Amino acid sequence: MITPARSERRRSSSEAEIWKVLGFLVLLAVALYVAIYHRPARLPVSRVVTSPDVTEVGKNLSSPGYFAEFKMEREKLYQKQISMIQEMLARSDLEPGVKQSYHAKYLALVDSMGKELDIEGILKTKGWDALAFVTSDSCTVAVWAGNLSSDEVVVIADVVQRITGLGLDKIAVVAARDE
Repeated sequence: MITPARSERRRSSSEAEIWKVLGFLVLLAVALYVAIYHRPARLPVSRVVTSPDVTEVGKNLSSPGYFAEFKMEREKLYQKQISMIQEMLARSDLEPGVKQSYHAKYLALVDSMGKELDIEGILKTKGWDALAFVTSDSCTVAVWAGNLSSDEVVVIADVVQRITGLGLDKIAVVAARDE
Protein backbone atom coordinates (compact mmCIF):
# COMPACT_ATOMS: atom_id res chain seq x y z
CA MET A 1 0.00 0.00 0.00
CA ILE A 2 1.31 3.39 -0.96
CA THR A 3 1.10 5.92 1.80
CA PRO A 4 0.67 9.64 1.12
CA ALA A 5 4.23 10.32 2.35
CA ARG A 6 5.71 7.69 0.00
CA SER A 7 3.63 9.02 -2.88
CA GLU A 8 4.90 12.54 -2.15
CA ARG A 9 8.53 11.34 -2.17
CA ARG A 10 8.08 9.58 -5.50
CA ARG A 11 6.49 12.69 -6.99
CA SER A 12 9.24 15.00 -5.70
CA SER A 13 12.01 12.65 -6.91
CA SER A 14 10.39 12.38 -10.35
CA GLU A 15 10.02 16.18 -10.44
CA ALA A 16 13.69 16.50 -9.52
CA GLU A 17 14.59 14.16 -12.38
CA ILE A 18 12.47 16.22 -14.77
CA TRP A 19 14.21 19.43 -13.65
CA LYS A 20 17.61 17.78 -14.12
CA VAL A 21 16.71 16.72 -17.64
CA LEU A 22 15.31 20.16 -18.47
CA GLY A 23 18.42 21.83 -17.06
CA PHE A 24 20.63 19.57 -19.15
CA LEU A 25 18.59 20.31 -22.28
CA VAL A 26 18.85 24.08 -21.68
CA LEU A 27 22.62 23.81 -21.22
CA LEU A 28 22.88 21.70 -24.36
CA ALA A 29 20.84 24.24 -26.34
CA VAL A 30 23.02 27.12 -25.13
CA ALA A 31 26.20 25.20 -25.97
CA LEU A 32 24.93 24.42 -29.48
CA TYR A 33 23.90 28.03 -30.02
CA VAL A 34 27.33 29.29 -28.98
CA ALA A 35 29.11 26.65 -31.07
CA ILE A 36 27.10 27.46 -34.19
CA TYR A 37 26.63 31.22 -34.05
CA HIS A 38 29.57 32.51 -32.04
CA ARG A 39 32.59 30.84 -33.61
CA PRO A 40 35.74 32.90 -33.66
CA ALA A 41 36.58 34.16 -37.11
CA ARG A 42 39.27 32.12 -38.85
CA LEU A 43 41.30 33.07 -41.85
CA PRO A 44 40.58 30.90 -44.85
CA VAL A 45 43.38 28.51 -45.75
CA SER A 46 43.76 30.19 -49.14
CA ARG A 47 45.02 33.34 -47.50
CA VAL A 48 48.80 33.49 -47.57
CA VAL A 49 50.67 35.78 -45.23
CA THR A 50 54.08 37.01 -46.32
CA SER A 51 56.60 38.10 -43.76
CA PRO A 52 59.38 40.24 -45.24
CA ASP A 53 62.44 41.04 -43.16
CA VAL A 54 61.06 39.71 -39.89
CA THR A 55 63.86 39.34 -37.37
CA GLU A 56 64.09 37.30 -34.21
CA VAL A 57 67.05 37.58 -31.87
CA GLY A 58 69.09 39.18 -34.64
CA LYS A 59 68.35 36.48 -37.20
CA ASN A 60 66.63 37.24 -40.45
CA LEU A 61 63.76 34.85 -41.16
CA SER A 62 64.29 35.62 -44.82
CA SER A 63 67.77 34.07 -44.84
CA PRO A 64 67.97 30.65 -46.50
CA GLY A 65 69.84 29.04 -43.58
CA TYR A 66 67.18 29.95 -41.04
CA PHE A 67 64.97 26.95 -41.76
CA ALA A 68 67.85 24.46 -41.43
CA GLU A 69 69.07 26.13 -38.23
CA PHE A 70 65.56 26.20 -36.78
CA LYS A 71 65.04 22.50 -37.55
CA MET A 72 68.26 21.61 -35.71
CA GLU A 73 67.25 23.70 -32.66
CA ARG A 74 63.76 22.20 -32.68
CA GLU A 75 65.26 18.70 -32.81
CA LYS A 76 67.46 19.47 -29.77
CA LEU A 77 64.45 20.80 -27.86
CA TYR A 78 62.36 17.73 -28.72
CA GLN A 79 65.17 15.42 -27.61
CA LYS A 80 65.37 17.25 -24.26
CA GLN A 81 61.61 16.95 -23.80
CA ILE A 82 61.66 13.24 -24.66
CA SER A 83 64.57 12.65 -22.29
CA MET A 84 62.77 14.42 -19.43
CA ILE A 85 59.57 12.46 -20.03
CA GLN A 86 61.48 9.16 -20.21
CA GLU A 87 63.20 9.96 -16.91
CA MET A 88 59.81 10.51 -15.30
CA LEU A 89 58.44 7.30 -16.80
CA ALA A 90 61.42 5.36 -15.41
CA ARG A 91 60.68 6.46 -11.85
CA SER A 92 59.14 3.75 -9.71
CA ASP A 93 57.63 6.13 -7.14
CA LEU A 94 55.07 7.70 -9.50
CA GLU A 95 51.39 6.97 -9.11
CA PRO A 96 49.86 5.10 -12.05
CA GLY A 97 47.73 8.12 -13.06
CA VAL A 98 50.76 10.42 -13.20
CA LYS A 99 52.74 7.83 -15.15
CA GLN A 100 49.84 7.48 -17.57
CA SER A 101 49.79 11.26 -18.05
CA TYR A 102 53.50 11.32 -18.89
CA HIS A 103 53.03 8.41 -21.26
CA ALA A 104 50.25 10.32 -23.06
CA LYS A 105 52.52 13.39 -23.33
CA TYR A 106 55.28 11.22 -24.75
CA LEU A 107 52.97 9.72 -27.37
CA ALA A 108 51.59 13.15 -28.34
CA LEU A 109 55.08 14.59 -28.72
CA VAL A 110 56.31 11.68 -30.84
CA ASP A 111 53.14 11.89 -32.94
CA SER A 112 53.60 15.62 -33.57
CA MET A 113 57.27 15.13 -34.41
CA GLY A 114 56.43 12.41 -36.92
CA LYS A 115 53.73 14.49 -38.57
CA GLU A 116 56.01 17.54 -38.81
CA LEU A 117 58.73 15.41 -40.39
CA ASP A 118 56.27 13.85 -42.85
CA ILE A 119 54.84 17.23 -43.88
CA GLU A 120 58.27 18.80 -44.33
CA GLY A 121 59.54 15.76 -46.27
CA ILE A 122 56.61 15.60 -48.66
CA LEU A 123 56.67 19.35 -49.28
CA LYS A 124 60.43 19.07 -49.95
CA THR A 125 59.75 16.47 -52.65
CA LYS A 126 57.31 18.94 -54.20
CA GLY A 127 60.00 21.64 -54.26
CA TRP A 128 59.28 23.63 -51.09
CA ASP A 129 61.49 24.05 -48.05
CA ALA A 130 59.08 24.23 -45.13
CA LEU A 131 58.72 24.24 -41.37
CA ALA A 132 55.66 22.53 -39.93
CA PHE A 133 54.31 23.19 -36.44
CA VAL A 134 51.77 20.54 -35.47
CA THR A 135 49.65 20.53 -32.33
CA SER A 136 46.71 18.31 -31.49
CA ASP A 137 44.25 20.84 -32.93
CA SER A 138 46.12 22.94 -35.52
CA CYS A 139 49.02 23.11 -37.94
CA THR A 140 50.99 26.05 -39.27
CA VAL A 141 53.33 25.59 -42.20
CA ALA A 142 55.94 28.21 -43.03
CA VAL A 143 57.09 27.80 -46.63
CA TRP A 144 60.31 29.27 -48.03
CA ALA A 145 58.63 31.07 -50.92
CA GLY A 146 57.96 34.64 -51.91
CA ASN A 147 54.64 34.18 -53.58
CA LEU A 148 52.35 31.22 -53.29
CA SER A 149 49.49 30.89 -55.71
CA SER A 150 46.09 29.75 -54.52
CA ASP A 151 46.72 26.40 -56.21
CA GLU A 152 50.01 25.97 -54.32
CA VAL A 153 48.33 26.78 -51.02
CA VAL A 154 45.68 24.16 -51.79
CA VAL A 155 48.38 21.55 -52.51
CA ILE A 156 50.21 22.38 -49.26
CA ALA A 157 46.98 22.35 -47.23
CA ASP A 158 46.00 19.02 -48.81
CA VAL A 159 49.31 17.46 -47.76
CA VAL A 160 48.83 18.74 -44.21
CA GLN A 161 45.21 17.60 -44.08
CA ARG A 162 46.07 14.09 -45.28
CA ILE A 163 48.87 13.69 -42.74
CA THR A 164 47.22 15.31 -39.71
CA GLY A 165 43.53 14.69 -40.34
CA LEU A 166 42.83 18.34 -39.46
CA GLY A 167 40.16 20.40 -41.16
CA LEU A 168 41.19 23.21 -43.49
CA ASP A 169 40.04 25.76 -40.90
CA LYS A 170 42.80 24.46 -38.58
CA ILE A 171 45.61 24.81 -41.14
CA ALA A 172 47.59 27.98 -41.82
CA VAL A 173 50.10 28.40 -44.63
CA VAL A 174 52.62 31.22 -44.34
CA ALA A 175 55.11 32.40 -46.96
CA ALA A 176 58.36 33.09 -45.11
CA ARG A 177 60.17 35.41 -47.52
CA ASP A 178 59.42 38.29 -49.78
CA GLU A 179 60.54 38.43 -53.42
